[in-house]
Amino acid sequence: MEYPQKPLQRQQVLAVCNGNYVEFFAERNIDIHVAKIPQPDTCGLEDLAEQCLECSIPLRFRHLFDRSKLRGNAFIAPLAATVALYARAKRRALSQVDRIAEDERGAVA
Repeated sequence: MEYPQKPLQRQQVLAVCNGNYVEFFAERNIDIHVAKIPQPDTCGLEDLAEQCLECSIPLRFRHLFDRSKLRGNAFIAPLAATVALYARAKRRALSQVDRIAEDERGAVA
């Protein structure tokens, strides 16, 4: 008799950008290596910069440097308080609209 296979437990990592550095939060069984691509001074040297990066990555992490293994990315820019407040207000407004729509669907049924 075959038993259904349990889904793999996904490990969670939280990366928090704080100014010019990034903090990583995770359980103890997570290894993190941070690598930075050198910025070429001349156009057309992006491939060379990527090769330099690959050489600087420890062997145990090198297999991860593959586009198919990319799990997320973000553009890092300063977060102004007004932008954060606007985003919170927008989420609240959308939540209220969702509740109203749900109430309307319930009233029609």
